[in-house]
Amino acid sequence: MVRVLTQAAYRSGTRSATEAVATLRQMKEATPWRHVFWAEELSITDSQAIYAERIAGAKQVTDVYLAALALRNAGRLVTFDSRVPWQAVASGTARLIEIPVR
Repeated sequence: MVRVLTQAAYRSGTRSATEAVATLRQMKEATPWRHVFWAEELSITDSQAIYAERIAGAKQVTDVYLAALALRNAGRLVTFDSRVPWQAVASGTARLIEIPVR
């Protein structure tokens, strides 16, 4: 979230890292926030989790990794990027990726 909020292309205006971290802290303290940390217990080289041949380029590597991590933790990847290839995640389905309505 901090990375997204500090991007120049973010539609609500760019925030400094300090502002973005403060926003995240406020969200975590709000009720009913439910935050669960997922340890990076997955490798991009795990061919039983990620089909590297289905990753089209550098911009998809992190998204596919996060989608696979979400699947491993019975979660979903929420993103505004409709080009994330869920097919690159073993056992992934279109429901793995959630694209919020703008």
